[in-house]
Amino acid sequence: MAAGHHGLANRDSLPGEQVQVTLVLDRPPRVSELTIDEHPRALFGGQSVIPRGCVHSGRQASRRRSPAQRDRAIEQTATRPAPDTRYRAGVVVTALIALFLAFDSIIHILEIDAAVESFAELGYPEGSAVAIGVLELACLALYVIPRTAVLGAVLLTGYLGGAVSAHVRIESPLSSTTLFPVYVGVAVWVGLYLRDPRLRTLLAG
Repeated sequence: MAAGHHGLANRDSLPGEQVQVTLVLDRPPRVSELTIDEHPRALFGGQSVIPRGCVHSGRQASRRRSPAQRDRAIEQTATRPAPDTRYRAGVVVTALIALFLAFDSIIHILEIDAAVESFAELGYPEGSAVAIGVLELACLALYVIPRTAVLGAVLLTGYLGGAVSAHVRIESPLSSTTLFPVYVGVAVWVGLYLRDPRLRTLLAG
């Protein structure tokens, strides 16, 4: 039992006579120091002598958190990605879009024959494929980084809008070619919406 001075008013008791016991503690006992047989309820007829501070210390400590600490805890909870089906689907969509755009930018940078011919058909000057490929790769890097994902999605939307404009100018087939960058742009935002709770909170108002 917890260390302390126990003053017991002991005297010879007669049969049927009650004995008064007085407990004096130098400090409140710790619950971990009490065994089942030494629990105060068992010793003193069902009356607990555990100080209220020991029982409610954890609850009072949680109430003493400052507003800044509570706001920080809420922010950490809000920004922590939930491992649910929606988040996993967003990661899958983002990965597919990232692979496609990375491939597209690399063939521009390496000046693959098909990419060079495509740029010539669109009326771009020779040698512009490398610069456009580097720009696309930079936008993609911002998109896959969680902290700058929204900025990357905005920049990719502008990049894909330029591709639509170029195909409209030369009257490319509508559904298969001209609108293809639109399909990619929609997938970019769908993937970001599913994997980023900040965007969902913003759109929810």
